[in-house]
Amino acid sequence: MEKFTYCNINKIEINKRKRALVFALSIYLISTVLILLQSRRIFWYLTFFVSLVFALINYYQVTQQFCIKFAVRKIENKNESDQATKINDSEKNRLYRIHGLKIILKSFVYAAAVALLTFSVLYY
Repeated sequence: MEKFTYCNINKIEINKRKRALVFALSIYLISTVLILLQSRRIFWYLTFFVSLVFALINYYQVTQQFCIKFAVRKIENKNESDQATKINDSEKNRLYRIHGLKIILKSFVYAAAVALLTFSVLYY
């Protein structure tokens, strides 16, 4: 029996997540600058938080070679082709979904902590 890993994407998919990570980080940095320039605008704090959540989710997907969307759809793409294969193992599907939820929850918690820290530094 092979050892179970949470890797469900190949290098092509990892590169897509890296591009999404760079985009989310650029929005995050722009919103940070706009918060500093135009404080008291709640819109920039929401942009700051949402972009940080997306950046963290993509960061975890890249570093762990794991795609949450693939886990929800019960597919994986480990080989170098661009064809995704269906997963028929229900235990593996359950473990993938749990791992995806952990990534999302961890990203929200870390983004909330950074947003609260930023808010408290700028206003107090």
